[in-house]
Amino acid sequence: GKGGGVMAVLLLAEVNNGELSMDATAKAVAAAKDLGDVTVLCAGASAADAAKEAAKEAGYDIKVGRFPFIGNGKAIALGEPEGLVKTIFDAKTGELLGAHMVGAEVTELIQGFVIGKTLETTEEELMHTIFPHPTLSEMMHESVLDAYGRAIHF
Repeated sequence: GKGGGVMAVLLLAEVNNGELSMDATAKAVAAAKDLGDVTVLCAGASAADAAKEAAKEAGYDIKVGRFPFIGNGKAIALGEPEGLVKTIFDAKTGELLGAHMVGAEVTELIQGFVIGKTLETTEEELMHTIFPHPTLSEMMHESVLDAYGRAIHF
């Protein structure tokens, strides 16, 4: 993807200086796989960190939030009610460990979690972020809220 290409050029030119991180950018993009009309993405420190089981095996006490596309009015209006957004947090610190997104247009959404991971965002910061309405991105917010028992729409 574009992120990996930019990183490669910067590394070859020896000007990266840590500005781009393979950890939270290129790996998330590299985890994308197109499956017809559905794109599957994992974002986080690595695809393994985004998996619930891997996070547990790494010693994290985790909180997991889920929100289905069927609970989002925009997804229904677009005729795309199948899909899921899942977020994984460190229960002790609130750190966003990763996210899974399956469904229509997730390639347009995943950068939000990649940015959050890169900036070491916590669940509290994401909970207090306003996601515009009506948008598919509201599912990201709902997934975060669900991890802490505070989902609004489903």
